Amino acid sequence: MKISLTFCIVFTLFIGCGDPNLDDPKVREKAISESIDWDTLQTRRAPSGEDLYYAPNQERPYAGRVKDGRELYQFQNGKRNGLYISWFRNNQYSEKGIYKDGKKNGLWTEWYENGQKSSEGTYKNETKDGLWTVWYADGTEESKGHYKEDSRDGLWTEWYPDGTEKSKGSYRSGNKDGAWLFSYENGQKSSEGTYKNETKEGLWTEWYPDGTEKSKGNYKSGNKDGAWVFSYENGQKSSEGTFISGSKDGLWTEWYTDGTEKSRGSYKSGKRDGTWTYSYENGQKSSEGTFISDSKEGLWTEWYTDGTEKSKGSYKSGKRDGTWSYSYENGQKSSEGTFISGLKEDLWTEWYSDGAEMSKGNYKADVKYGTWTYSYKKGKILASGCGDDKIRLWDVSGGEHLLTFHEFTNNVVNVALSPNGSTLAGSYGQTIRLWNASIGTHIRTLTGHTDLIKSVAFSPDGSTIASGSRDKTIRLWNAHTGQHIRTLSGHTRDVTSVAYSPDGSTIASGSRDKTIRLWNANSGTHIRTLTGHTDYVTSVAFSPDGNKIASGSRDKTIRLWNANSGTHIRTLTGHTDLIKSVAFSPDGSTIASGSRDKTIRLWNANTGTHIRTLTKGRPRWISSVAFSPDGSTLASGGVSWDFNTIHLWNASTGTLIRTLPYGGSVSSVAFNPKKFDISYFYETF
Repeated sequence: MKISLTFCIVFTLFIGCGDPNLDDPKVREKAISESIDWDTLQTRRAPSGEDLYYAPNQERPYAGRVKDGRELYQFQNGKRNGLYISWFRNNQYSEKGIYKDGKKNGLWTEWYENGQKSSEGTYKNETKDGLWTVWYADGTEESKGHYKEDSRDGLWTEWYPDGTEKSKGSYRSGNKDGAWLFSYENGQKSSEGTYKNETKEGLWTEWYPDGTEKSKGNYKSGNKDGAWVFSYENGQKSSEGTFISGSKDGLWTEWYTDGTEKSRGSYKSGKRDGTWTYSYENGQKSSEGTFISDSKEGLWTEWYTDGTEKSKGSYKSGKRDGTWSYSYENGQKSSEGTFISGLKEDLWTEWYSDGAEMSKGNYKADVKYGTWTYSYKKGKILASGCGDDKIRLWDVSGGEHLLTFHEFTNNVVNVALSPNGSTLAGSYGQTIRLWNASIGTHIRTLTGHTDLIKSVAFSPDGSTIASGSRDKTIRLWNAHTGQHIRTLSGHTRDVTSVAYSPDGSTIASGSRDKTIRLWNANSGTHIRTLTGHTDYVTSVAFSPDGNKIASGSRDKTIRLWNANSGTHIRTLTGHTDLIKSVAFSPDGSTIASGSRDKTIRLWNANTGTHIRTLTKGRPRWISSVAFSPDGSTLASGGVSWDFNTIHLWNASTGTLIRTLPYGGSVSSVAFNPKKFDISYFYETF
């Protein structure tokens, strides 16, 4: 009798009107001190098959308090029965509720650490059952609705933190079922429609935040089905057509934001099928042709924005097949030939925009095959030495790529063209290759240097080639026979740049030893050394009258020298990183400099004043600059983040004329010194 009375007193302390005030940390600490640790409890299987908890060395199921960290339980008959509480480090409740026969039953509450309720509702035999409310940390309701056997059931509402309704609708057995409404934070509807067992069913409408309708159509078993309309935020239709079981089917039309038709054609089981027409925003057709199961088939035509035909030809199973013709915007053909299964085959011809033939030859499986004939107008021809081990020729007037010189095995460091434009020299590794620039054939290879060649230059009469190397020497070669004439020694580090004076009597060489040396071009004797740069010299150039020398350096300056006396005239400052290249304009009035600071600077050659700075795109550095023979165009090459590495500039205004379509690094650019009307050459593959 005494034992039973004691148990009743203890039990009522937790579940009856005699609960101790556990909100008081002192009372809670006392209750905890009188509790046993959870880890000390032992479980035993009762005859009924359930597990009961026992205190150590006791034969009867445990009745009393149990603590587990910051959690406190009440046990009766070996099960959790009565009040449960847990709390944060700041002694604020984190959770509170009642257990009955080991299961959550009745009202349960959870809190944030700031003391604000986070959720509250009822349990029935360990499952949520009845009304539940969830709050944000500031006390604003987040959601509210009913559970039935742990699944949402009946009306549920959700709110944004500011109290605006977010969604409202019904659940059945945990699945959305019935009418639902979703809204933006501004209170405007975002979508509305019906669910059936968690899948969208019937009419659904979506809106933009300003209330403009975004889309409208029907669902069937969760898939779009029937007519649908989609719109832009300005209210103009963006597309319209029919779905069948979630796949586009039948006629579909798209529009631009101003209402101009963008495309029109049919779908079959979600794939384009039949005739399709695409248009520009000005209403002019851009392309038209036929799809079969989303693959282009049969005749297709493309147009420019003014209605001029751009291309025309046939597809077979989604690949170009048969004769194709391409045209410029002026209506003149640009190329014509045959495709087989998407690959160029047989004879192809290309034309310039004025109708003159550019190239003609055969392809085999998309690769040039046999003999090709090239013709080009050489008003302004630019050579570029590239990081992909090739030299390329470009028509500056039209920006077209004319020819690629192959057979290099290392990066092309420097290129030069002979004064009459007939020979192209390119340095790579320890050798120099000479090419016939008119017919594109390799003439010979010059060998003798023992380290990387950094610079090559033709003498003004075209009879001699000078080369500077990392082996610290300058070598002179007979440009016609390739024979080595002599070696000029004296620099103590790499020779980075060589240049001939306009009369051919003197050679200037720049070096990593921070000096410029002048040499007698005929005898090879050293004339004098120019000193003043505080870091290595990267580039040297003579003025067209031969009276000045410009030198660029890693010390971020350009120095001008009297070529006859060797005296320093002035220093040009402004670049913020090393100078990679310097060049005089043909009339000698301007100096161009390219730098690793990502800019090109133009200077007055007579006064040294800065004229302007040229920059475009996302260059990493400028490697080379060169003026066209008439001085109207400046070419620059380098390395760029956006892969546009060859730029052509108006030398007078500094405006960008065009970018040549090459995406690799460019180490050197050089103009053909001569102009020709038409040149023909042949290349065999």
